[in-house]
Amino acid sequence: MGNAVVHFEIGAADDGPLVAFYGELFGWGLQGFGGGGYTMIDTRGGAGINGGIGKSQSGEPWSAFYIETDDLPSMLDKANLLGGRTVMPVTDFGGAVTTAMFNDPDGLLVGLVLAPAEPARGDGPARVVDDYRARHAADAEAGRPRLARGGGEAEHAGLGGPDGVEDGGVRERAG
Repeated sequence: MGNAVVHFEIGAADDGPLVAFYGELFGWGLQGFGGGGYTMIDTRGGAGINGGIGKSQSGEPWSAFYIETDDLPSMLDKANLLGGRTVMPVTDFGGAVTTAMFNDPDGLLVGLVLAPAEPARGDGPARVVDDYRARHAADAEAGRPRLARGGGEAEHAGLGGPDGVEDGGVRERAG
C-alpha cells in the first residue's frame, strides 16, 4: 500500500497577498486565526486535500506537502539513504499530531505525518493535520513556541534554532 498526501502548506514573508491570490484564483474557503500568521484552506473540492498558508519566519517563500506514514523514523531513514536530509526529526506536538520533515535531493521540503492508529469515523488524515494546525495557531496566540519553516529548513523555536539533526529521534514539544 502507498502513502497518501494529506495536507499542504504555502508560506511567504507576507502571507496576506498569497491568501488573497489563492482564494480568488481557486475559490478556496479561507479561515484565518486570531493574531494572524496562518490561514486554513478548504479547497471546496469535495475530494483531495486541504492545506494552509502561513507567514514564513525566515522571510523566504516555501511550500511543503505532508505524507502520511505509520513509521516516521523508518521513512526518514529511507529518505536519507536515498539522498534526502532530515531537517526536523520526529516531533510529537503534545499528542495532537506527530510529524517530521526532510529535504528531498533537490532541497524541496517534504513533511511526514504519523498515521492515526485507528481514526474515528469521519476523522481522516487531513482532519488529523488540520487539528494540529488549529493547535499550532492556538499556541501562537498563547505565546508558546511553535514550528517555523522557511528557506528549505525547519526549526523549532523552543529547541534553539535550525535543526540539522539527522537521527530521526523523537523530540517532545517545548512549552
